[in-house]
Amino acid sequence: MRIGTQRRLWLLGRVVLAGILIGSAYGVLLNVAAYGTPNFGILIGAMHGFLLSLTIGAMEIFGTRSRPGQSVEQARVWSHCSSRGFSMDH
Repeated sequence: MRIGTQRRLWLLGRVVLAGILIGSAYGVLLNVAAYGTPNFGILIGAMHGFLLSLTIGAMEIFGTRSRPGQSVEQARVWSHCSSRGFSMDH
């Protein structure tokens, strides 16, 4: 494995770990606010944090290295915003 790939995997691991910690804290706070006890809030929040941080982190860290990722990075802001505006259902 190349050294650049190792660095990106290490960074992704740290992003996922931070997502799990933040998600579990948010899950506990949300469960305490809603039900008064932190029963399964930590597990649910950790799973949500893991899934979100892995998906977004992998796209941000590894996606820009691919050809489609580079074209999205180089696109103008107005073209990106207009394509997002057309794809939304109102």
